[in-house]
Amino acid sequence: MAGSSSQSTTASGWNQSRPERVDPRKHRWQGARRGAGRTRAPGGGRRRLRFLLSASAAVGLLALFTYGLLFAPVKTPLVIIAPADFAYPVPPTAWIGEDVQRLKQLDGKTFRVVDASPAWTSKQTGLDEVDRLWKSFTGFRGNDGVAVVYVALPGLVTEDGTPAMLLPGMSAWSPAEWLPLRELLDHLSAGDADLEKVVLLDCRRAAADWNLGLVADTFVDRVEQLVAAYGNPRLHVITASSAGQDAWASAELRGSAFGRAAAEALAGASDRAVEPHKIGNRNRRVSLRELHRYVAQRVDAWARANRGASQTPRLFSTTAENADFRIAWSLDASSLRQMAEE
Repeated sequence: MAGSSSQSTTASGWNQSRPERVDPRKHRWQGARRGAGRTRAPGGGRRRLRFLLSASAAVGLLALFTYGLLFAPVKTPLVIIAPADFAYPVPPTAWIGEDVQRLKQLDGKTFRVVDASPAWTSKQTGLDEVDRLWKSFTGFRGNDGVAVVYVALPGLVTEDGTPAMLLPGMSAWSPAEWLPLRELLDHLSAGDADLEKVVLLDCRRAAADWNLGLVADTFVDRVEQLVAAYGNPRLHVITASSAGQDAWASAELRGSAFGRAAAEALAGASDRAVEPHKIGNRNRRVSLRELHRYVAQRVDAWARANRGASQTPRLFSTTAENADFRIAWSLDASSLRQMAEE
């Protein structure tokens, strides 16, 4: 039949009466359905899945990196001014090395710690270093625009009632050489007028010192008067004790009571502490008021229990009593426990 797709021929086999149907197609693919002969390479689906997972992971890491650059908390600057090489009759600042080291443990975590102590070989070199650091903080807006300064220098008062500090190499009998506190505050207040300055003054370890002719200490009283007259609403000064009180240090603490409490408070213990009195609100942020409440309560409690005396750090500021701002982020609980054990 002409329209047939196959031809009938006479078979040459033993049964000549039975026709044999011969398919003229020579290849298996001829006449097959489209795609019927295609096969998938083994493992192709797995390769595509791995590619999709790798691409998704790369996009996620890129997004996390971008978030870290744009939105991650910025570390608050913490400047340390604590030279230790004083000569007689100036008493050594007990355990100052340990206090400084404890503050340095915060570096790279919630603070960017700069130890400026080596620059304070003279008044001019020290103030120049402050100016250099403050220029680097100009326009700084991490953590609401705050910088913290820890100052551990022997504090004295001149005959005219000016609070001042001694530097290594200065004579304790020559007030003209001393560094007036106001001069340091002037340099700290220069530059960015909106930068909040928190100054921790650990400047009087003894309320009286006969070797220095110090019968009654009025340093803290003069600091209070200076801050009030200074009138800078961005300046906040916390002293290690109240007027007429000793600022204690102890081998048991491996540091000073104020220095240890200040480091713990800045690390975040002040935000987490709620007992025995309300101190923090546990919002993972350390504020000015939390910092002061923590050092005031912890230092005084330790002094009363171990020295039978009171030591109450004071906060001096021209802002309203309830004014507050964030200083830094708080470390997690495990990091705080590790720091407390050291």
